[in-house]
Amino acid sequence: MNAPLRRARCAVEGDRVDRGPGRGSGTVEEALRALPRERARRLRRMDPPARAATLAAAFALEDAGFAPVPDGVSDRVLLWAATARGSEEEDAFFWETTLVADGALASPALFAATLPSAIPGEVARVLGLAGPAVVEAGRSAEESLPGGPVLEALAGSAELVLHLVLRAGPVPSAEATAIPRAEWRG
Repeated sequence: MNAPLRRARCAVEGDRVDRGPGRGSGTVEEALRALPRERARRLRRMDPPARAATLAAAFALEDAGFAPVPDGVSDRVLLWAATARGSEEEDAFFWETTLVADGALASPALFAATLPSAIPGEVARVLGLAGPAVVEAGRSAEESLPGGPVLEALAGSAELVLHLVLRAGPVPSAEATAIPRAEWRG
């Protein structure tokens, strides 16, 4: 029988990873070396904000006792992402490249980052999360996650909520908290 899931948190800010009490901290490069080779390779190719979010999510899930299913896809996790500023920095950069040379320099790859769901989508893809997802922009992390019946209805059969908080700024940072169903039942 599987061990019960437990609450776990991981934060990544710039080059630092903090897995919380008893789990330690270190650098992003040390964390990447601790991951399976294929996952680390994918993470190294990501932009810094997506890499920070994915590392935080991966370690929070691992520390919560969530084990990926053999085929690498799971619907057991509700991904709830929150960002106070949405994708405003990426939007501004995209439009700067679009307005130059009548749009000749516009980047389709950069356009994807203008969507607030881009980073949570990358997290879900890399970690094999196929369950329900919510992306909320414009509210603080403390306000974003509902409780009780609302969360229960959105989660469906998910056993764990992965609350992912994305923070914009010059230093990419993300915090992920894995919360077992027993803690958010209404």
